[in-house]
Amino acid sequence: MKLLYKHIFKEFITKRSMLGVLSLFLIFISFMYFFVHFSIDKNLTLFDEMLTRGKVLLDNEEKYFIALENNQILIRNITLAMVGIFSLILFLFIKNIIGKSQIKIGYFLSLGFSSKDIIQVYVSIITALSFVCSFVGLILGFFGSNILISANAHTYLVNGILKGIHFKSFIMGTILTTALFSMITYLAGIGIEREDVALMIKHIDMAAVRPGIVEKIIQKFPIYNKFSYKLTMKNKSAFVLLVIAIVTFNIMFILSVSLVFSSFKILESQRDGRSYLYNIYYDDYQTDDLIYSKEAVPYLKYEADIEFKGNSIKYNVVGLDNLNEAFHLLDEKGRQVDTSEGIVLNPELEENYGIKVGDLIYLVIKGKRYEMPVTDIGENAALKTVYVSKTQAAEMIQRDDKVFNGVLTNHLVDNSNLISFNEEISAIERSLTSNKASALINQSIGIITGCLLIYLSILIGLSNNISNILIFDLLGYNRREINKIILDPYIVMSNILFLLT
Repeated sequence: MKLLYKHIFKEFITKRSMLGVLSLFLIFISFMYFFVHFSIDKNLTLFDEMLTRGKVLLDNEEKYFIALENNQILIRNITLAMVGIFSLILFLFIKNIIGKSQIKIGYFLSLGFSSKDIIQVYVSIITALSFVCSFVGLILGFFGSNILISANAHTYLVNGILKGIHFKSFIMGTILTTALFSMITYLAGIGIEREDVALMIKHIDMAAVRPGIVEKIIQKFPIYNKFSYKLTMKNKSAFVLLVIAIVTFNIMFILSVSLVFSSFKILESQRDGRSYLYNIYYDDYQTDDLIYSKEAVPYLKYEADIEFKGNSIKYNVVGLDNLNEAFHLLDEKGRQVDTSEGIVLNPELEENYGIKVGDLIYLVIKGKRYEMPVTDIGENAALKTVYVSKTQAAEMIQRDDKVFNGVLTNHLVDNSNLISFNEEISAIERSLTSNKASALINQSIGIITGCLLIYLSILIGLSNNISNILIFDLLGYNRREINKIILDPYIVMSNILFLLT
């Protein structure tokens, strides 16, 4: 077995460029995973314990708790996607190495080694590589998580943020991923025993005797210099990697751009239709007589559950009269929205839950259900807020229609429960930090993954064309001409794939 390990390990070393790319990919996956989990695991546990004890979270703590849960879902989905992509890359890589090592494998089989022995060596090497890269990513993630922890502390103004990881997360990020990659390597090696040893030693490729699907497809297209494309696309592994690289890059880039634009759109919508300077809010309902004017517009606000097609969504309900100058609800065309005929929704409910104008929804307030028609979508509605008339809002909590617990005003009042409009916008900007962070993560993943995979696909393509490159060199082609023959198809295919995806 020592002889087997020695020769197969040497074969891996000769592929050090490809091995380096795979190692960087593994380290990157591990780093992203532990970078997030070191900053969220212990804090999620802390908040869960607080809620179990019946403690009520402060507003900023609740927002931070929601952000932690969102980050947990985000990193889980990203990790699954990245592990899936890497599994396919690893499968193609092992298949490529086995295909290029047919002669050596044939010799090993003729010496009495079994196919299981050979596969075991490949699995052992990938297992060791995965373990090392996982722990390198763990160490980098441990130190890198300080950045995310500091950003969260600044964004949500929460003290006592912890850094730590659950044992389950540690196992999933190291042992389970390593076991998965070992299994992928084993699957890639299955089939060695079905090859004829004599043909392997002679390195006769029976599939090369007849033209493949790629050659037939290229022949049907009016492509200039078809021979160059046949050389490049003959290697299916390189082509598949190129497709994966460009699709991954485009998906991540589009996601990041969408997150950035949605953040800008949300922020801009929270400025539209508002002309008040201060928002006063009270802990208890007020019944004082208050003159309705441009300077003082009372509103009624409380929490309710929205029920629609089996979904129960916790939201804020605001009762506000239309006849005021402090705040106008606007539709997508910029027209003022009327709240007197039904309920006006936040755009989130339409986008995420499919609630449309004309639908009937139920508001559940203190155990009572109220059926209400959706009359419009308020494009500038406050976050997590729906609007009804002030009279309707008061009726649903069985109060007089003059009751209120908040006032929009342009005059500074000596009131501790007061927030300026600029402070409201600043708070929204801080809450959107997670969107910007997600956009940055997606961009980083897209760029790094795309570049590594494009490099790897070209590297595999070149390594499989070494004999052709040597022949071109003997025929008198210079380096520039050889590069044009071998590399130009990659450039053309990359441009086509970028346009198609």
